[in-house]
Amino acid sequence: MPTAPARACSRCRRAVPKGQRCQCHPSWEGSTRGGSTRQWRKIRAAKLRATPICEYVDCRHPATEVDHIMPRAEGGTDDWGNLASLCGEHHREKTAEDSRRGRERQREGGGL
Repeated sequence: MPTAPARACSRCRRAVPKGQRCQCHPSWEGSTRGGSTRQWRKIRAAKLRATPICEYVDCRHPATEVDHIMPRAEGGTDDWGNLASLCGEHHREKTAEDSRRGRERQREGGGL
């Protein structure tokens, strides 16, 4: 079976096999591979049961997401005090801001 063609890295333009990251793009230190775990799904469900309304200031929409106040990539943990129940809109805004900070750190050549 043929393999997918390599793609060019957006930063250095080296050929990178599909589904892999270029070495010039280090992964975030706090990130985990594989995504959701059984433990995280339990924590998330408990947080949404305990706080079913978005915790963003003056928002009364139902919470559909549980967000890390301090992102795991910046050293945050799954501790209850570091979690916030958010509606989809506010979760997207928070995630975009976290991503922006991560990109700035990478441009500055720093990790955390």
